Amino acid sequence: MGSGYPAMVGIGMPWYTRDNFQRVREVMVDRDKLHDTFDQWEKAAKQGEANLKAGGKIVVRANLDADKFAAWCAERDLETNASARNQFAAEVAYRELSGKA
Repeated sequence: MGSGYPAMVGIGMPWYTRDNFQRVREVMVDRDKLHDTFDQWEKAAKQGEANLKAGGKIVVRANLDADKFAAWCAERDLETNASARNQFAAEVAYRELSGKA
């Protein structure tokens, strides 16, 4: 039986810093789908995060270091693209929310 509480859903969001944003763009094969500037990305990301939280989701910011991410992708034979960024963020969220860090 359920606890009577709604299930909380965690969402991982790839998250960048001003310092690493251009390097992130350099390593992504789909860089044309990313925002041109950090400020554009940050505004959209924070709005998306707020919308998810307003919908009852738990949002985990998955800090993405470009070079470590590229290595992570290579280990899994993945392209450095949106699908891989989302998979990376989902794994980070799972580890954080499940306590399996």
